[in-house]
Amino acid sequence: ETNSFIKTLQFKNIEITERFLVSMTLILEKKRENLEVVSLQKPKIDSSMMDRVLKFFQQNDFISHFDGIKNEIKLEKNMHLSYNIPLTVLDKSVSSHYNYLTLENPNLKFKSCGLINKKPNKEIVVSLSNEMTEIHENMMKLVEVPTNNCTINVSNVTINKDTNNHVADLVSHCSSLNKLYISWSDISDTGMKEIFLSINSTKNLSEIKIIDNNFSEKAMKSISNMIANCHGLKSLDLSRNNFGEKGALCLAPGLGECSELIQLNLSFNIFGPKGSASLCKPLQVCRKLKALELRSNSIGSEGAKYLGETIGKLTTLKVLDLSSNCLGFKGTDLFMKNLHSTELEVLDLGSNNLGAEGVASLAGALKNMKNSIQKLLLYYNNIGAEGCDPLSEVLPLCTNLSTFDISNNSIGSQGAEFISSGLKFLKKIEQLDLSWNSIGKEGAYAISIALKQHSKLRILDLSWNLMCYEGAYHISMGISNCLNIEKLHLFYNDIGSDGLRFIILVIKKLKNLKELYLSNNNIDSDGASHLAQVIKECPVLVKLDLYNNSLKDEGAKILTSNLSLCSSLKSLDISRNKISKKVFDYLEQQLQQQQKLVKIKLSEN
Repeated sequence: ETNSFIKTLQFKNIEITERFLVSMTLILEKKRENLEVVSLQKPKIDSSMMDRVLKFFQQNDFISHFDGIKNEIKLEKNMHLSYNIPLTVLDKSVSSHYNYLTLENPNLKFKSCGLINKKPNKEIVVSLSNEMTEIHENMMKLVEVPTNNCTINVSNVTINKDTNNHVADLVSHCSSLNKLYISWSDISDTGMKEIFLSINSTKNLSEIKIIDNNFSEKAMKSISNMIANCHGLKSLDLSRNNFGEKGALCLAPGLGECSELIQLNLSFNIFGPKGSASLCKPLQVCRKLKALELRSNSIGSEGAKYLGETIGKLTTLKVLDLSSNCLGFKGTDLFMKNLHSTELEVLDLGSNNLGAEGVASLAGALKNMKNSIQKLLLYYNNIGAEGCDPLSEVLPLCTNLSTFDISNNSIGSQGAEFISSGLKFLKKIEQLDLSWNSIGKEGAYAISIALKQHSKLRILDLSWNLMCYEGAYHISMGISNCLNIEKLHLFYNDIGSDGLRFIILVIKKLKNLKELYLSNNNIDSDGASHLAQVIKECPVLVKLDLYNNSLKDEGAKILTSNLSLCSSLKSLDISRNKISKKVFDYLEQQLQQQQKLVKIKLSEN
């Protein structure tokens, strides 16, 4: 009571009794302003005391949250509390004290729960995972409590003839089911049908996320019937289910009933051109759709014929992901000709082999989007220098563009000049990725001119561009005004220690720098010495990557001996730097002194 400096109290293996709670109450009354954390590791709580414990936490205005792995009680101001609690004590009277409730692993002897109070809207979240043999009757009572929202999350559960009734019963008892998540679960056809039938009585379901499940045709028919009855459904995610063209055909009737849908994700299902054709008519019903994700579905140019016109009619659409669909120039052209009436904010056309012709078609569409585009992703498209010419003409019109990715396109130095001429007019760029383009030192010079205009830039990736030390000099000049950079990627550029000196001069100014990637740059001990001095001036640097350089023993010693002065660093990679075994003991000694360093990589040495 007399020590005003104590901020943390920690108890281990203590029995929570009435006397203990009275003592804690007195302590909290005396030290509420100073005490920040009370931690009880592996506490012993009798079920008869649980209601008293819960009320104690509530009376002391602490937020509580379950962490079943640590089996630990923590009271922190505006933070968390963790504990084990038997589900048998969680009846309606207890749950009514709280506005947020999570339940996990319902068949365990001691059921996992999290209780958070003082939420404006009561919410219940039920999570089922691992082996599930039964669901306690009190869980059924809890989900029957009238709430504004209820979420059921089923992850990594085998739902077969023995267990599907458990999930179905839980869903049917949930009077206010708002969100249903099922992922990484082996669900039989019968299991999916049972869940569908149980949802018929649910009127409030607004979000369904069923991913990574490999469904059969029968299961897809059940899903289709399920969503057809969810008239208020606003978000549907069926990604990574590999349902193919037959699954798309089964899904179509249900999707055609989802007129309120705002977000739709059908990525990674490989439904091909025929599946694309079957989805056209139901998509036309989704007049409120704002986000459509169709990544990795082998749509091709034939599928683009069907989907292009349909998507063009979705005038509310803001986000469109068509990446990895083998569109080529022809397929891209079919889509782009129909996008003139949309005001897209995010467009992902990565990995579609657009070529220079496809980019020309894209440039024409961008001119008609009324400056709406904010994020444009064109990675892996074999654009080349020729394709950068039409882009340079349209980029100045994209005045709201904040993210631009043209990586892996072999644009070379000439393409970099084209891109630079367009980029320099844009003032809102925050993320720029020009990696894997072999722009060389000449291209680096061209890009540096544009970079001088981008004071809002946060993430810059110029990796794999063979800039050498001359290019490093140009880039350092270019980013000298980019004081908001948080992540800087410069690996595989062979800048050497001479080039690193130029980069170091500007790093001193980057007070927001969190991640710095310098692997494969032939940096030696001399470069490590200069770098060791500058990282002390990076107050929020979390990650430093120096993989595959030439630090050797001397460089490793110099670098690690200065880590104590960089308190924010969490990860250091000095793998493959020709460091000998005799230095490892020294490194271990140094690292033991770095209390906050979480991860260091020393492999391949």
